[in-house]
Amino acid sequence: MSSLRAFSPDGQQLAEAAPDGRLQLWDTGSSTLRQELARSSHLALRSTCVAWHGKSAAAALVAVGTDGGAVLLWDAARGELAHELRGHTQAVLDVAFDGADTLYSSGADKQVCCWSVSSGSLVHTFKAGKAAVHRLCLAPDGLHAALGGSAIRLVRREGWKRLARLPGHAEPVQCLSFSPDGRYLLSSSGDRHLTLWSVSYASASSSDALEQSAASLALEAD
Repeated sequence: MSSLRAFSPDGQQLAEAAPDGRLQLWDTGSSTLRQELARSSHLALRSTCVAWHGKSAAAALVAVGTDGGAVLLWDAARGELAHELRGHTQAVLDVAFDGADTLYSSGADKQVCCWSVSSGSLVHTFKAGKAAVHRLCLAPDGLHAALGGSAIRLVRREGWKRLARLPGHAEPVQCLSFSPDGRYLLSSSGDRHLTLWSVSYASASSSDALEQSAASLALEAD
């Protein structure tokens, strides 16, 4: 399952999606709860993942995936639900913003949905393969994406065509992160192994064992 916590782009707030559907926004400087957002029927949907969008917490949207197949798009500045996005037939497992007006979601239904943030409309739906997509990671170069499940599927963003299958983890992939230039992909899973992949060669460059499973990953430029 994806993380239920995410920092705002400026680091001033932490969004925590509670399992019962409530969204809590915390001030990281004072460790105080700034606001709590919830639909009147929040108990009907269980949160599964969360992601921030926007350059600052003062003008940001927060996407929350649910086990009912809906993505709740919250306006953090106004404290209200902007859109309820429905396109998945099973649980949403990950969400990722791309650019100013695009949100991607992946699910247990083996689908990747592309949404317009401003209108809340479904733009495209892509069949991701034969397995659920637990993790969705977009390369900063805009060319590729990585879909994590029992294995990693590397796809070309244009048309979402599969380029390669990257096996190697003994358990489902939990974390994915591209390098800033998009040349490398870092992955981890419940098998407690950290693997660095070359995107161009679609092969593992290195693999190391961790003492515990990774909760998040990030690659920085040299």
